[in-house]
Amino acid sequence: MINQDNQKEAFLYPYIAGIIDGEGTIRIGKANGKYYASISAGMTNKEIIELLSSTFGASVRIESVPNRKTIYRWGTSGNNVVPKIIKKIIPYLIAKKKQAKLILEFCEKGEKRKRVNHIRHCEDCGKYSKIQAYNLCVNCAMWHRRHNSLDKYKKRFSKTWLSIPISELQRREELYQKVKKLNVVGAPATTKREDTREGEVIV
Repeated sequence: MINQDNQKEAFLYPYIAGIIDGEGTIRIGKANGKYYASISAGMTNKEIIELLSSTFGASVRIESVPNRKTIYRWGTSGNNVVPKIIKKIIPYLIAKKKQAKLILEFCEKGEKRKRVNHIRHCEDCGKYSKIQAYNLCVNCAMWHRRHNSLDKYKKRFSKTWLSIPISELQRREELYQKVKKLNVVGAPATTKREDTREGEVIV
């Protein structure tokens, strides 16, 4: 019996890779000092865009312009979800392979740093432990939720969560610029770049 997953990979992913190569965008977005991976595609063929949506998730957006054909757009972002998509199609990419490799480098190294920083000193008790929210350990976070006293930690967290080492910021900016340059050279004319995120940003 032929494995259905292998059949899917043999026919579907190469086809989707061709769509992304021709009508898609693979990029690193930047907003308010935060960086995130993004992948999208836009075209007049509704069925193909719906195929992307049913395969990888995220909704289809309709863009209507007077005296022009309706454009259907699919896209998603986030430093966990986008690499999963890219890993499915990167063996078959041609025009966007360089961007895809840079995205994987950007997300995978960032994810390693995220896992390391998940265990650190609690903002309240000072113990070195697993952090749950707002730089607080599980016990402190639960205590402050029960006593409605999380606000001061939320304010501190919003000011300090971007305190990333300069070397890491430089790495992200360099990758952002590299992908941006590649997309300027070979960006498809029919695909609008979006900053809408459907995932988290690694810090």
